[in-house]
Amino acid sequence: MFAVGDFGKAYHFNGSDWYQFKQLDNENIVYTGVWTDGNAAFICGFTTDSYPQKTIIWHGK
Repeated sequence: MFAVGDFGKAYHFNGSDWYQFKQLDNENIVYTGVWTDGNAAFICGFTTDSYPQKTIIWHGK
């Protein structure tokens, strides 16, 4: 299970423990969604510190 949100916070739950992806932390990013097929994960969001806002998409395995 994955959970994402404000301030660039992203987490993964493996069934017993939560892992925080500290390398994705950023106070100027809001992550709005996450998707996985079990092999790869995609996290999407946007920046909040500039105009125009920029779309963020991370892909990892």
